[in-house]
Amino acid sequence: MKKKNWKRSLALLFGGFIGIALQASSFAQIKSWGVISDVSQRFQVLASFNSQAVLDRVTGLIWEKSPAALSVAGISASFLCSGKMIDNKMGWRLPKIEELTSLIVVNPLNQNLTLPAGHPFHNVTTGNNDCFWSSSVSAGDPNKLLCMPVDGPGLAVVDKGTSHPFWCVRGNAN
Repeated sequence: MKKKNWKRSLALLFGGFIGIALQASSFAQIKSWGVISDVSQRFQVLASFNSQAVLDRVTGLIWEKSPAALSVAGISASFLCSGKMIDNKMGWRLPKIEELTSLIVVNPLNQNLTLPAGHPFHNVTTGNNDCFWSSSVSAGDPNKLLCMPVDGPGLAVVDKGTSHPFWCVRGNAN
């Protein structure tokens, strides 16, 4: 009986240390967002994905280098990301709006959202008031998702049934 209590106490103690370490790690990750301003240092094209994916060193997320030139409904976008395979690697998903916007800077000339100059991505301009799907549901209407333009004005709230392009991501979704 005493051995079990001892083991339980030890497990709780180590569990506490692990919890603190995980919280510190999460804080370090959040704290690091936005630190790398040099685009050549921020983004790394990954050879391990046949150079078809890009690591964002600020967020730790891996993005498709070149999203499909395809517009689909929101549910289809989520499904297509879930089934995506790049260089035999799965685990892709539709990004949250916060993840999408972490890639963006505001163009000082016209206040449009845009990718930073020198980024390694291809096929990511939406234009014509279009936007990339996110997995983030509108707080005001569960039938709508948030959508982010590239080279366009601010975020949009759109019906899940409308067609828009999508950009898949891999990594922590917490």
